[in-house]
Order: sequence, then C-alpha cells, then structure tokens
Amino acid sequence: MKKVLLSILCLFPFLGAWCQSSEPWFYEGKQWAKLIWKYDIETELTITNVIQGSVEINGLTYWKVFESWKEDLSDLTFSGYYLREADRKVYWYEPDTEEEYLYMDFNLKKGDIFNHPKSDRMELCIIAAGDTILPQGDGISRKYMDVGRYYGDGNVGGVEEVWIEGIGSLRFGIGALCVGCTGTNSKLLCCHDAEKTLYMDEDNTCFHKILTKRLLYGGKKWAVWSPSATNPSEGTTVTSIIKNSKMINETYYYEIWSSRNEDLSDMKLAYYMREGAGNQFYVYNEHTNKEYLWFDFNLNVGDKFTFYTGDSKKDATATVVAITDTILPNGDDVKRKCFHLEPSYFGTMVESIGSLSYGIGKFNPYFTNNTESKLLCYHAENGELVYQSEEGTCYKTTGIQVNKSDNLSVKVQCPEKGKLSFNWDRTNIFNRLNIYSEDGSLYRIITVTNENNQATINNIAQGVYFYLFSSGDQQGVRGKVYVK
Repeated sequence: MKKVLLSILCLFPFLGAWCQSSEPWFYEGKQWAKLIWKYDIETELTITNVIQGSVEINGLTYWKVFESWKEDLSDLTFSGYYLREADRKVYWYEPDTEEEYLYMDFNLKKGDIFNHPKSDRMELCIIAAGDTILPQGDGISRKYMDVGRYYGDGNVGGVEEVWIEGIGSLRFGIGALCVGCTGTNSKLLCCHDAEKTLYMDEDNTCFHKILTKRLLYGGKKWAVWSPSATNPSEGTTVTSIIKNSKMINETYYYEIWSSRNEDLSDMKLAYYMREGAGNQFYVYNEHTNKEYLWFDFNLNVGDKFTFYTGDSKKDATATVVAITDTILPNGDDVKRKCFHLEPSYFGTMVESIGSLSYGIGKFNPYFTNNTESKLLCYHAENGELVYQSEEGTCYKTTGIQVNKSDNLSVKVQCPEKGKLSFNWDRTNIFNRLNIYSEDGSLYRIITVTNENNQATINNIAQGVYFYLFSSGDQQGVRGKVYVK
C-alpha cells in the first residue's frame, strides 16, 4: 500500500472507471450545515458554512468560506480559510500561515494508507469506496469513501469518516476536520444552494434546536428485563446509563454503567461505546483491545448482519426483513426508523433507542423465543420517559409465566401475497392465538383447540405482525412474521 501525506485530511479514491460529475465543488451561495456536540459538557450547536466571493492568491483563485452559528445567518463572518479545486483535488489555504494544504484527493485508491499531520501524524486507511446516490439528495451518482484509523500491522479501526465527492464529509462538511479529536463529534445535516438540495440528513433539517435522534448521549438510561436462562419466569432488571467519556486508542468512547438494583446502588462500569460515521455504532472490548460493530442503521431489507456476542462459536447472524418508520406505542410522538430482524429472537432495532429486546446491551445468542429479554423503559438525557413496554414498569424481578411442559411446535407461513397461515401440533395446551400489528394493537384473536390445529388469515396487509399463544394469564410461544 502506498502512503500519501495530506495536511488536513485524506479522501476518496475510486475503483475502476467512474463517471465524474461535471458539477463544480464550489460556487456562490452553496451551503453546508453541520451539527457539533461535545462529550464533556453535552452541548450541541449548528454551524453553517457558506461560499461567498473569491480572491486571487499567488496567481490562483480561491473561494471564500464564511460561517454562521445562527439559523438566519445574521452573524455570518469569514471563517479564516479559502478553498479551491483542481484535477479532482481540493486545496485549503490558510492566510495566517500563508500555506496551502491538500484537503481532498479523489485520485487515491482503495487500500491506501496516509498520514494526517494535523493530528500527530495519525495514519488513516481507505476501507471501502464506490458509487452512491445519496438518499434525500439530488439523485446524482457520486463517489464515496469510508475512512478508518490505521493502527499498524494490518489493524484497521471502524469507519471514522464517510466522504462524498462534491459534498464533502458526512461528519464535517467542508469545515475544519477532526479525526480522532478529543471530546467532540459532529455530522453533516445538509448541503444545498439556492435552487436545490444536494444532501439532506435523515433528521430532515438544516438547523437543530433540539436533537431527538442521537442514540448515545450522556444521561440516557435503558432498563432491560433479563430472564434466567434456566427459568424464564425469573430474572432481573439491568439498568444501563451513559455517564462519562474516555479516550481509548486516541478515540473517544462513552462509558456505559449498569446496575441490577432498583435504587442503582451497585452501579459499575460495564463497557464502552461510540458512534462512528454514517449511523454506525461500535463497542470496545478491553480484553482484545479492539472495537466491534454493534449495529449499522444503514442496512437495507434483505441485508444480513452478524452481532458481536463475544462467542465466536455461536451464530448470531440476523436478516433485515422489514424497515418501517414507526411511532412506538407507549412512547413519544417521534417517528423512528425500525429494523425488524429474523429470526424473531433478534428483536427490533430502533434508531435513537436501540434494541427493543436488550437496549444498548450485547445480544445474547443463548436466548430463545421463550426466554428473550425485553426493553422495559428508555429515558432521554433530560430524564423524560420516551418509551415504556406494555409491562408498565421500569423494574421487575418476576417475568412472564411460561409453561415449560408445553412442547407446542408452531409453523408460520406466508404462502402467497396477503395470506398468513399457522399450523400447530395437537400437544397444544393454549386456547387463544393473538395477532398484533406492528404498533402493538390487537389485530385478530383466533380460538385454538386440539381439534382445530391450523388457522389462515386472508387479505392481510403487508407489514410486520406479532403472534402469541396464551391461555388465561399464561403465555407461551410467541414470534414475529413479515407478511409480503
């Protein structure tokens, strides 16, 4: 691998012959808005960079970059640097030092390692590259590149940066760059000019006053029911809280603390997590001194994802069967993207909340349908109760009663569009089958008898449904199915 020295940051290579957009990088009135937040004092600010005018320096024409911290841009001032483009490269000029730095180079190739001289000569590595059409953008196919930290001996960390040609960094826009910086994170909210939007983040805003879709934030709290592996009717509640942040391998992670007591008196440090580029989240393992991808909220329907469990012998690969925008029952009125996974014991992953089974904890590959954990409560950083399960409590020590003598075997099928069928064996002891819609509302009740060991629902709308066999207060086999 060749090494390339960049003075501010390295960027994107491309693979093979890519078609290049004829649209210029810089022109009058083009804007980039990004959100910045600090780990230590938990503040967040929106900064907007605007191209206004140009200047000639040493025979070269540079665009002036201005910045504003207000929504109406009333405090717009010169940022202190200039940018220009040439030969698929972007250059940064600092008038204070009278020096020009190579800011981006789209002539690099996948696998290149290069130094970042502004961060103690940090080494970065191009992890992946290709073409992409950004969601909520202008529909133009652009070159992208995933950039990660390189620690030597072939050890590459998770994705730190996602760069898009013609737009910039999905973390920093075209502003000052900070890979592995201390105590600060950011993301690009939008890029646009007076006539069109080139990129819009999923938050669908160019200025944040209150941020609602951050998964990791100091003060957030999750309470998870964790059943006993041998007796699912017994167990404990594990409460996890994001407290401090810590620098590990020149990267900031949040400290995740946990307690099994209702008064949180036994609170102790459990593990570390961080948010990477592009809505990906990582867990740091102190024993291996490595980080692992916890979940990727960029997955599409049909994609497979292998959860980190700490046990390489236990398969933990799930498939995304549906992605929905949902207002959770018993929660706030915010629509969130939900990733529904199969097999059903993988549960549902929800943006800004985590797993509806295990919060922000580690997936347990030994849980089955009858012994799965459950997110009881989720509190935002300001203490607001954002989500509560149908259990109606944030702490419990007794779980759902399950009849362990029941050996009921259930087969669930979607034989054709709009049809859902159930078949169960005649050892069943339950007398009712409940079907629930994705939002938790009861969709259908089916009477179950030993003489009637099958049921079919016709003309059922496409979507995610949950089913539960029960009898009185006892609950048995449950699961989730996606209807085509």
